[in-house]
Amino acid sequence: MAFIPDYTTGTVALAANSKNLVGTGTAWVSAGIQSGDMFFKNGFVALVDTVNSNTSITLRDNWGGGALAAGNTYSIKYAPDQSRVQASTVALINSLSGPQFSAIGAMDISASGRLLYTSAPNSIGTSVLTPWAMTLLDDVNAAAAYATLGVTPETSLPTRLRTNGFANILADCNLATESGWYATLASAVNAPNAGAFGILHSQRNSGGAALQIAFQLATTPTIFVRSLNGGVWTSWSKLYNATDVNGTVSGPYAGPTGALMEYGSNANGEYARFASGVQMCWGTWVVNGGATVYPVAFSAVPKVVTETALVDPRFSNINSAGGLSQFAAQAYIVSSGTTGPSSVSGPYIAIGKWN
Repeated sequence: MAFIPDYTTGTVALAANSKNLVGTGTAWVSAGIQSGDMFFKNGFVALVDTVNSNTSITLRDNWGGGALAAGNTYSIKYAPDQSRVQASTVALINSLSGPQFSAIGAMDISASGRLLYTSAPNSIGTSVLTPWAMTLLDDVNAAAAYATLGVTPETSLPTRLRTNGFANILADCNLATESGWYATLASAVNAPNAGAFGILHSQRNSGGAALQIAFQLATTPTIFVRSLNGGVWTSWSKLYNATDVNGTVSGPYAGPTGALMEYGSNANGEYARFASGVQMCWGTWVVNGGATVYPVAFSAVPKVVTETALVDPRFSNINSAGGLSQFAAQAYIVSSGTTGPSSVSGPYIAIGKWN
């Protein structure tokens, strides 16, 4: 019968060719099982003759479906008599008259564009469903919904993704665990340069790898990059631009922090320094005139080349042995082809390292 489902609670046991059906965990009397209902198992059917108790039924005929050991599942189909039909109809009407359906029945749905929602237990409310909302509800996927929504308002974005979203201030650059923009404190650790306020962009993928670009805010902005691979951050590397080519070189040659090249001059001559650590000094070399001080000092004794013999061909052999240091050089005339002045000057160039 449509209104009452088959009864299947518990399990049964039934000997072959027996009428005595024994239940375990059944409640046949309470469930309204009665004479004329049908017992089904393994494609066989038997009519119920008598319901003796919640766990005992006598079948009308001997069971022909073979022995059923204890623990077998089963089903009993209710016979559709008039009293059962009437009871099922009353139960259905009672369910439709519950508080939920009563709340729906009391609603005013004469206006179009209304949305039903539960406002409290057993209470139904309505809300206006605008034409725009209906255009969103009929979108078949996320892409269509985004197209309907259009541009996301700035205030709806996470702070790290906003145009002016530097409210995410980092005290540790390693804590930028999500893609987006951040501000770094001058005291931030794991930053490119200590003591410099800056802006940082972090980009991460689903595998945990990351790339960070840091912008140091100063009179001359500086850009640094590093990456995260296998859970380990690389050292920061400076990106050079046109303003970094000429300037003051600094830092170790393996990781320079200043310009690529530096030029300068003073009363002692001119010099050029390179980020690789190489330094060149040039100026006027005085032979037999005392020490020639370099315009800037070397980190170690440099190699010195002089052209004194070309300036005055009477001097053919210049000896600088014992007169070189990282700060100055001194040379003496050892021999000459002819008599000449006691001292002579000429150009020199010294090449060495500055760091």
